[in-house]
Amino acid sequence: MADIRPFSPIRFCDHFSKDMALLTCPPYDVISVDEKQELLSKHPYNAVRLVLPEPPDPYKRAANLLHQWLREGILCKRKEKSLFVYKHEFTSQVSYKKVTRTGIIAAIRLEDFENKIILPHERTHTGPKEDRLQLTIATQTCLEPIFLLHDSKQAQDLLEKAINEATMLYSFSLDDQIHTIWEIPNRDMQQTVINELNKAKFLIADGHHRYETALTYRNLENAKGPNMASNFVMALMVYMNDTGLEVLPVHRAVKKESGIYINTDKRERIELSKVEDALYSSANVVLIQENQAYLIDLKPNGRPEVMALHQDIIDPQLGGKRPEDVFIYTKNISEAIELVSKGKATQGFLLPPIKVQYVMDAAEKGVMMPQKSTYFYPKPASGLFFMALDEEL
Repeated sequence: MADIRPFSPIRFCDHFSKDMALLTCPPYDVISVDEKQELLSKHPYNAVRLVLPEPPDPYKRAANLLHQWLREGILCKRKEKSLFVYKHEFTSQVSYKKVTRTGIIAAIRLEDFENKIILPHERTHTGPKEDRLQLTIATQTCLEPIFLLHDSKQAQDLLEKAINEATMLYSFSLDDQIHTIWEIPNRDMQQTVINELNKAKFLIADGHHRYETALTYRNLENAKGPNMASNFVMALMVYMNDTGLEVLPVHRAVKKESGIYINTDKRERIELSKVEDALYSSANVVLIQENQAYLIDLKPNGRPEVMALHQDIIDPQLGGKRPEDVFIYTKNISEAIELVSKGKATQGFLLPPIKVQYVMDAAEKGVMMPQKSTYFYPKPASGLFFMALDEEL
């Protein structure tokens, strides 16, 4: 069984509650160089300064800043332990309709993957894990929630009921999305929700690097006791069949400087204007090359297209190079096409979306997807809560 607990978050003090649109940021790994500069100029206390700190000595800088903001009353440490409901309203990237995703933010005990309580679905890169580990060691704080899916319909139903008794902390609009956070102060309701969630299976939707980093940090800190927060990770947990759960594909563009050229059999040429329809209505894989678009000859045989593409075509031709050294990853079709047209990439591989149920089923069987196979949209905001790791839960 899982072990989920309420926690006492560090968060922006109440007098900043109307400024959350200026204080929050996307998860660290989706922030571009230009976007980081925009966030830095947006507000002197934007959370990007903690999750993606500036050099020199960025990890020490983040730790010093965290302590400074606590001393100066910018951040406040809550005494009471709570669970938090997070509603995220946005426009679907598939149907273009307004949808809402509802989840709970809590602490969940870290589990080794072989225990099959929390399951991964993607391979990870080494570099980001070392970066996140050094940041965690310096700050002794979980600065961003990972994003988990669970299979408990009962827990999801309880969340909707809990909102009626909950206290709203924040509601703010950012980039045409509405973020609303409630606290569940009632201990009995907290425990009822926890009891249901503890029975669930969990899949890491987003945050594989951060989860594996947390496992490493736990092992470093294990002598301090089983109830220390270093044995847990802060997580947003969303029901896998939530109507607002959206999974987008991640497209690949082959970096020009990689020197890699992927040979593949082209099935037929299509107009660039028909690419999106080919991906979403017929689950094709599209090759962009020399400003032309082609359907490629791929035989998934029950596998998702991204896995078939890598196993049958891409991976045998990488010559031992790491995928992160070969590809630029993007969820944006037009960006992938533009990378090729502007000569920054020699080829683009555009993929159809994957169904959540397949990802969950594959994870339960221990099948790992290629790196950057899924993009769960939209990302939860960072900066809503931080979780100290040097205290008991």
